[in-house]
Amino acid sequence: WRQQAENLARYMRKGSLIGVEGQIQTRSYDDPNGVRRFITEVICDSVHFLESKSARGDSAISDVNQYDIPSYNQKASEQPKDPFEDLKSDFDVSNDDLPF
Repeated sequence: WRQQAENLARYMRKGSLIGVEGQIQTRSYDDPNGVRRFITEVICDSVHFLESKSARGDSAISDVNQYDIPSYNQKASEQPKDPFEDLKSDFDVSNDDLPF
């Protein structure tokens, strides 16, 4: 988490909305008693603050607007257009074709 953890501690509080980019990594080990233990870790590449100071309603926390905060609260009319809507391909997909 490096510097990101320090920024989170400084500018955010429990319940604040953040976005985390990275990987989830799992591993296992045998403890001294011979019991297999499993660990899930978040390998964080970047953190995005998803709400402004005014949205949090806490004037005691420093202003996060100095960071490049993406807008995740777009209205439905501002949503990007479907990139596949102009695709001129006829194909049929059944539930049996899906891997899940």
